[in-house]
Amino acid sequence: MRLLGSWSISGVRRALGVAVTAVAVPLAAHAQGTITGRVTAVGTGEPLADARVMVVNSSLATQTGSDGRYTLRGVPTGNLDVRVLRVGYTEQKKPVQVTAGVAATLDFSMAQAIVQLQEIVTTATGDQRKVELGNSLSTINAAQQVETKPINGLADLLTAKAPGVIVQPPNMTGAAPVVRIRGANSLSLNNDPIYIVDGIRINSSTIGANLGGTNWSFLNTLSPEEIEDIEIVKGPSAATLYGTDATNGVIVVTTKKGRVGNARWTWFGEGGTIQDKAHYPDTWAIWGHRPNATATVRCLTRELPSGGCIKDSVTELNIINRSDLTPVHTGNRNQYGGQISGGSETIRYFVSGDLQNETGPIQMPNIEFPRFDSLKTPMRDEWKYPEFLQGQSARANINVSPSSKFDISVNTGFTKLNQRFAETDNNFNSVFYQAMMSPGFVGAGLGNTGKDSRGQNLYGNNSFTYGDVFQRLAREDVQRLVGTTQASWRPFAWLQNDGTVGLDLASRYSYGLCRFGECPDFSSWRLGQVADRH
Repeated sequence: MRLLGSWSISGVRRALGVAVTAVAVPLAAHAQGTITGRVTAVGTGEPLADARVMVVNSSLATQTGSDGRYTLRGVPTGNLDVRVLRVGYTEQKKPVQVTAGVAATLDFSMAQAIVQLQEIVTTATGDQRKVELGNSLSTINAAQQVETKPINGLADLLTAKAPGVIVQPPNMTGAAPVVRIRGANSLSLNNDPIYIVDGIRINSSTIGANLGGTNWSFLNTLSPEEIEDIEIVKGPSAATLYGTDATNGVIVVTTKKGRVGNARWTWFGEGGTIQDKAHYPDTWAIWGHRPNATATVRCLTRELPSGGCIKDSVTELNIINRSDLTPVHTGNRNQYGGQISGGSETIRYFVSGDLQNETGPIQMPNIEFPRFDSLKTPMRDEWKYPEFLQGQSARANINVSPSSKFDISVNTGFTKLNQRFAETDNNFNSVFYQAMMSPGFVGAGLGNTGKDSRGQNLYGNNSFTYGDVFQRLAREDVQRLVGTTQASWRPFAWLQNDGTVGLDLASRYSYGLCRFGECPDFSSWRLGQVADRH
């Protein structure tokens, strides 16, 4: 549920990107003028906000405010064509004569479109019609997706949203997604695309969680609530625009910016449940006896056709499906936040903040609680909920246009994540390994005592109780600051200079712990073990 109405809630790996370019814009004359006007709807005369007004064959462009008015400054003199575009309305183009030092007035009255407008995209090469692009580009309206769908991370924004983009969602709360653009390009090298946020490349590497397979990703620090749109550049053109590292494709993220008009407040909140609907394999046991013998033995399926073992009965056990034994429960998620944006022609602002909490479906089985109570051992929250994520993010974007020749944009985002991981991967202590290697029954039988090395009831598990498995703590804490400053200076009508400076600063803290006398009886874990990485 979203309500219009702000809420602001509140680092080691470093990456510094600097890019400065000078682009000569072939505009006709040194003298400059101004074009102003108003864009309205045909029939009603209603002002049209967010319409894009641009001078044809130049980089000069602006957007209309809430009152439908616009101003184009630094326009070369002479006879020019001005084009206006707005989603849902028919494109218009009008001629205008611009005189030095004089403000020309050009109004537009737009009719609603019956057919789809030509798509206009913004890339590293500037604004142009999509049909004129030399590269393959997909655009995702992230702001609209967040408003209408349950989006929890960047992976949700990319999944099934663009052709040729394959996303393998993470397998647990806070884990890293796998993103491939047009499949894998190498059998041995990295196949991940690179990520550009507000003009700079950010660190998108994955981090091993030491669980046997699950990785954590710096991409999780990007809050979907702060993203305006995402452009996906595919094919050889990606390397042309962004260098050889972009061979696997580029994902360009643009965060939200302020718009001309009164302050607009947005409050949002969501809540929901998280369920694991997968069907995990059943385990079976064939009880039988050897020919001319009465002792009960475990029969193997390959022995039955030959008569080497005679079947008496069969038992089946699926620990994940047993409500008293299963470590899979219903988790929950909630997120709250607020945003404010607005400004004038000179300065525009966007400020946001949000807080999220997510408890994953891997939780302590119900049958373990009486054991801890009998031992007078308080149940720690990290044992009960080993899969947990808490995150806070804040962003402030400021755009300033002190003159018609100079614009500057400062974008800053801070994220803090604290999360815990459960033992769910390809390792001997995994929650699912213990269940899938079950003997097929609860208790003693067929050469199985039903007890672990310390005499505890396994309740059908292979070697360890879930109470012991969940005592191992695996934690990851991250703080990250991503900031960019972008400036555009147009000293002459024929010369435009653009510069971008960015900072990606992250502090990462990984922590693993088994206290003395806790955790499974595996290796030397019960003697106490701690792992600390910064």
